[in-house]
Amino acid sequence: MVDNQKSMLLGIGIMLFVASFGFLVGAGVSQKEFEATPEKDPIVVKPLLVEPEKHAEPEVLLAIQEIDSLNGRASNSDAYIDIFDLTPEKIDTILSDCFTWPKSALAKENLSPVSAEEKSGILANATLQKNYGYGLILTRGSLRALPTMNKYVNPNKNPGFDRLQLSAIYPQEPVFVFGTSKDGKYLLVASDYYAGWILKEHVANISKEKLESILNRDNFIVVQDNRVEALRVSQSGARKRIELPMGTVVPLADAQDTTAFSSLLSSGCFHGLTYDGQGELAILEVDKNAVVSLGYLPFTQDTITKQADKLLGEAYDWGGADQGRDCSAMVRDIYSGFGLWIPRDSGPQALYAKELGGLRSIRFDEGLTDSAKLRKISNLPVGSLLFMPGHVMMVYKQEESQVLVIHDYVEYYKVNGSNLERVEVMQVGVSDLEILDRNGQTYLSSIFGALSLEEGK
Repeated sequence: MVDNQKSMLLGIGIMLFVASFGFLVGAGVSQKEFEATPEKDPIVVKPLLVEPEKHAEPEVLLAIQEIDSLNGRASNSDAYIDIFDLTPEKIDTILSDCFTWPKSALAKENLSPVSAEEKSGILANATLQKNYGYGLILTRGSLRALPTMNKYVNPNKNPGFDRLQLSAIYPQEPVFVFGTSKDGKYLLVASDYYAGWILKEHVANISKEKLESILNRDNFIVVQDNRVEALRVSQSGARKRIELPMGTVVPLADAQDTTAFSSLLSSGCFHGLTYDGQGELAILEVDKNAVVSLGYLPFTQDTITKQADKLLGEAYDWGGADQGRDCSAMVRDIYSGFGLWIPRDSGPQALYAKELGGLRSIRFDEGLTDSAKLRKISNLPVGSLLFMPGHVMMVYKQEESQVLVIHDYVEYYKVNGSNLERVEVMQVGVSDLEILDRNGQTYLSSIFGALSLEEGK
C-alpha cells in the first residue's frame, strides 16, 4: 500500500460486533514413542465478550502516530516491496525468485510423482513476456509460485497443502505488473510483500496515476467483519458481487465521482471507488448495515479481542487457496483493521518484529526456562504476537498463571501412554501454551520471540 493509504487514520467509525463460531477438535493417530507424562488437553474457550468499565475510556495500545511510525519503519525493511518506487536492482531481486520449482512440491495432488516433462512445461510457461505497468486487484485471487493452478504437494508432510500457493491477494490491493506468462493467461505481479503469478481475470490494468488517485483518498471505510459482500457497478450498468475480507480498505467516492453512475446506484449504501475489468472507473456499493468502520478502529485490547472472535472456528487454509486463512493471514487481517500493516508469512512477521528492535521486539534466549519465559509473556497485552518455528499466535487472554492464545493451527500432540498422539485441529481456536508440538515440546518451549504492543513491556 502507498504511504498515504497506510497513514489514513482519521476516523474511528461505527462497528457492529457479531457472535462467533464454536470450536471443535478431532482425534488423530499415534506418531512416535515418548516418555509418559500426565496427559493435558488444551483449554478451549468460548469467545470473550469483554465489556469496558462504565464511563471508562479504553486504553489505546497504539496511537495513530505510533501506527504510522511502525508502518514507516516496516516500509524500510528488505522484505517490503514499494511498488511505486521499484529500482532496477529491486526488480532483478524480485524476478530472481519467480522462475524456479519449489523443492517441497514433490508430487501431484493425487500424490503421484511429477514428471520431468510436466515440470518443464510449467517452467517454460513462466517465460516472462515483459510489459511493466500497474494494476488493481478486482477479486480475491491466488498468488502462485509458477503460472499454473494445478496443485503440487509434499506427500511426506501435510500432503493437502499446495506448495505452489504463495498467498491470497485481496480486492482493492494495488500491484506492480511485470508482464504475462508465455500463454498469456497469467500476470506476474508484486504486492507489498509478495511477488507471484496470478490469473489475469483478477487484475484491472490501470495507470499509476489512476491507481494513486483512489489510494490517496482521505475518506474510506474498512471491512471489520470476517468478510463483507459488495456490489461492483460499472458505467455500462454491469454488476458483479465481490467479497471483501477483513481489513479491506475501500476509498469513498464523492459527488463528482458518482455523477456518471447516478441512475445505477442504490440508496442506503457506502459508495466506494474501484475499477472494472476494462480498466474503467467503477463504484463498489457496500450496505451501510455491513460491519465496516469509517476509518480504522482504535487499537485497544477490547477491539482486538472482538475482531479475533469473529474468526473463531474458521477452517485453516494454507496460503488462502480456498478463500480462508492460515495463521499469519489471520493476524495480518486482524491488524489491518487498525491500519497496521505487517508481512503475510510467520517467518517475515517474526523478522519484522526483530527489526523493530527496542522494547517492542522480544527475543527469548535459548537458555531461558519455561517458567521465566511464561512470566515475560504474561506481561504482554492482549493482541501481542508470539512466534515459534513456522507458526504465529496472538495473546488472547491473561489469567493468573496461564496465557491463552488464539491461533489458526493445524495440529497439536498429546501423550497417550508411551506415545505421542496427533490431534488434528485445522481451524482458528483458543488454547493454552502447554499443548505439545510434533517434537514433544510444549508450544511455550518452542516460542522464540514476541511482538509487544506496548513499548514498555
